[in-house]
Amino acid sequence: MTATNHAVTGAVITYAMASVGLAWLTLPVAFLSHFGLDALPHYDDKNGLEDNARIAGQKFKRLLKVDALACIGLVIIITIIHPAYWWLICLGAFAATAPDLMWLPKFLRALKGQPEQPNRRWYEKFHSWIQWCTGNNGKYVEAVWLGGMAGLLFYLII
Repeated sequence: MTATNHAVTGAVITYAMASVGLAWLTLPVAFLSHFGLDALPHYDDKNGLEDNARIAGQKFKRLLKVDALACIGLVIIITIIHPAYWWLICLGAFAATAPDLMWLPKFLRALKGQPEQPNRRWYEKFHSWIQWCTGNNGKYVEAVWLGGMAGLLFYLII
């Protein structure tokens, strides 16, 4: 899933749980939601390119920039609307996207043209394994999920 979908889902989970008195549990649940979303069919445009070539490519970088701007925009909107628990909602959005930060070293190696490291850690293997169904058609699942979660979030906080 895109970081935007993870962030919006984390925000919904955080607000919903905090408003029923479970604020202490929101960040771990938002973090774990990441893996649930990654188990759903979602977008990944591999186009048969070697992984490092795809990651270092302009299309991937553009997608990454748009995704980052959308996440920043979400946090700005939440901060401006200023609902109850706004700061916790922003933390929940971050917690839900945080597992993807483990890919940062791989991204930086790809940008430098360095080869992938063959011995991946158990959590990288797990994270890759749960993403069993990715491809170009996953963009439809992503779009429907984003619309539903964004609508639910703004229904809850406004």
